[in-house]
Amino acid sequence: MFLHILDEEQIRGFFALASRMIAADKVVADSEVDYLNELIKESGLAGKQPLRDKGKEVDLSIYDDRRTQLAVAMELLILANTDRYYDPKELIYWDDILNRFDFSKAEQEHIRANAEIAALLLKNVEDLISGYESDGMTEEERRNRADRRRNERRGPGGEET
Repeated sequence: MFLHILDEEQIRGFFALASRMIAADKVVADSEVDYLNELIKESGLAGKQPLRDKGKEVDLSIYDDRRTQLAVAMELLILANTDRYYDPKELIYWDDILNRFDFSKAEQEHIRANAEIAALLLKNVEDLISGYESDGMTEEERRNRADRRRNERRGPGGEET
């Protein structure tokens, strides 16, 4: 989503950070791998090796302005939340990076809230495109539920309350 803000060295560094992020909880979800693969395609580095050795330390000073730091922070948290769950180890890793970027606590909370929204929207759109119903309901059941809720909000005269 935001990799266009980064130069090639920063992108390679991001992929090393991202690999550590998805491995932090010792569970690599399919959705995390899928999103990471989409980011690799977006970066234009697909097929170019090596992206970055995930075992090698990333010098975070390569992210030398707020835009690049924000791009990395958002992408890492979106990646961690693509499975709709944060493991505490993922958040510890993310917090460590953000603290080294020197974001204030208020900024960190703002970034976190926006990354959660972005991850949810991304997942919802993917679900719509793929036809997957995350709650198991058919489209007809979903419409009936919406109609029922609308009717429940109406007062005795039929107007919405």
